[in-house]
Amino acid sequence: MRVFAYAFKAGKWVETPRLSVRDVALLVDTEGRTIYIWHGPKSKIKDQNEAKKLLLSLRDRYSSFQFQKVGRTPEPALQAEIKRLLGSPLGQGKTRIFAIAGMIAGVAGVCLGIFVIMTLYDKAASIAAADTPEFHTWLELITWYTGFGMIAFAVAGVFSAISKRKYMLVSVVIGIVMGLLAIVYIDFGRQTPPWSPDTFAMFQLLILMMELVAFVPFLIGFIVEIVKIAQE
Repeated sequence: MRVFAYAFKAGKWVETPRLSVRDVALLVDTEGRTIYIWHGPKSKIKDQNEAKKLLLSLRDRYSSFQFQKVGRTPEPALQAEIKRLLGSPLGQGKTRIFAIAGMIAGVAGVCLGIFVIMTLYDKAASIAAADTPEFHTWLELITWYTGFGMIAFAVAGVFSAISKRKYMLVSVVIGIVMGLLAIVYIDFGRQTPPWSPDTFAMFQLLILMMELVAFVPFLIGFIVEIVKIAQE
């Protein structure tokens, strides 16, 4: 037996490669012409009731299929398929650990981004009035903090890819791209001193915008993934 799983998500059936114990799902056996209705042991009564309402329309559309509710002791072939879809508890645990490790690395990247902003506004415009060692030290600190933040985001990206956390993965990719743009701008795109106060303020504003674009999407992805992990 080989079944295809459709989990009940946001009021509709969505095909899924794996199940969670919190899911309400349909398990479609095309060979046996049977659709099994499965309630995960931790699924919500509300989801069960809402899913039941949609079954009426499905029974009409798939009249050639039998509909059966999965009991406490399903037949061995079906039970094996459910175990396959749920996956190994150990494997799920490792995946969650990788996801959390990615989040920690991403938070480290955000902290480094905050250090960049603090360093950015730590000096007065007068340091850019001439090409001084203090001015170059200031730029180097901003560049190094940004570079270390990109490394932290790269680590977060690896763990996100392993744990298949797509929202966090997309957000860290955005962060890495913006970090690269910031470093390229600092090293090659900025004007050579002396800077006027307006030029100095514009430089601060551009770096600030790049840093915010780098880590604000991660914070949004972080919250989304925390909610998803809590629901698994």
